[in-house]
Amino acid sequence: MSPQPTVPMDGRCPSCSASIPVDPRFVVWCPECDWNVDPEAEPPVAPTSWRTKRAAMERLYAEALNETNPYRRRDGLWPVAMAVAGMAHLTLAAMTVGSGWLLAIGPLPVKVVGMVGLVAVFFSLPRPRRVRPDEWSPSRAEAPHLYGLADRIAAELGVAPVGIIRFVPNLNASFDRVGFRRRGVLNVSLPLWEVLAPQERVALFGHELGHAVRGDIRRSLWFVSAYEAVYRWYGFTDPGNRALLTIPHRLAALLLLLLYRPMERVSQRAEYRADDLSVKVASSAAALSLIGISTLGADMAALLQRRTAGFDPEDGAALWRELREHVASVPESERLRRLRVSALRAPSEPSFYPPVHLRVRLAGERGVERGSVDFPEREVAAVEAELAEVRNRMAHAVLTIDL
Repeated sequence: MSPQPTVPMDGRCPSCSASIPVDPRFVVWCPECDWNVDPEAEPPVAPTSWRTKRAAMERLYAEALNETNPYRRRDGLWPVAMAVAGMAHLTLAAMTVGSGWLLAIGPLPVKVVGMVGLVAVFFSLPRPRRVRPDEWSPSRAEAPHLYGLADRIAAELGVAPVGIIRFVPNLNASFDRVGFRRRGVLNVSLPLWEVLAPQERVALFGHELGHAVRGDIRRSLWFVSAYEAVYRWYGFTDPGNRALLTIPHRLAALLLLLLYRPMERVSQRAEYRADDLSVKVASSAAALSLIGISTLGADMAALLQRRTAGFDPEDGAALWRELREHVASVPESERLRRLRVSALRAPSEPSFYPPVHLRVRLAGERGVERGSVDFPEREVAAVEAELAEVRNRMAHAVLTIDL
């Protein structure tokens, strides 16, 4: 890690002499020349590979920018991903048939091999996850206005209504399909929800429900079941000292690699599409603000963890109020710095999300001044009342976990 440069005492940039904002809570840097913009930056391990990766991400951004219909945004690698998933399914099917055949007709030692094969197949098969309503999942009867908002957004996007809206204490929101019926579950970060303005909440729902639109392989039963099956097979065949498992383990590793490669690009394209749909329902300004606030996750987590000591569980409203005040107090210069860092740092490997600065650029380019879904004040108040118990319970729970 590079040593941090000396912070100027006179409020002037030591590189270009421009006046720079100083907030003791955040990095002091110069918006004019980028002096000290990223004091923790490390040089890229492989500069050539870094440039190649960045060029590929810029090309994907350009494709997303020029796409005018987000509903048709299936990446060219989609057929490749589906074909590789098919190879994984066929491999497991062949294992099942072959192991059953050995078990049926072979002598005892061969039967043992067949039994081991069937056991491997059994433990490799994906188990459909189930999400049952609990204290963090208000029902439609308990929160009709909350579900009504989600239903309006889903209808606007042309997707099925969600089955469950579940609030979680971490700082990530997500959409998933669970069970054999592929029931939609919308996981909403309550700390994030608390700091968002009404239209930013619409943008949040729009982004997550945007992943329900066809084209995101991470929600495809065909692809996900293949990936989970091969991943379990990979772990089950870890050879250790068992040399006989080396070949099956390497085969599983190859299948995982073939599944992994197309998922990165297709996932990034799906994130751009979800941002586009977020802009459509909420507006460019709301989507931009949501993306900006999402970069403050580490700061929000740190504040919540500091509040553990002396927290009064009977005063949950104070926790959320302090969190909102903290987010509002982050200066614009610090938010801008984080976008600059996103543009300067080498992309992570692997990267299933586009760089934040490109997501911001895309949302700004769309220029949607008014979204198609409004969240008026009367509905905001109704939703707040519906979530009162969840908010109070979560205020205590959020301080007892590792965010």
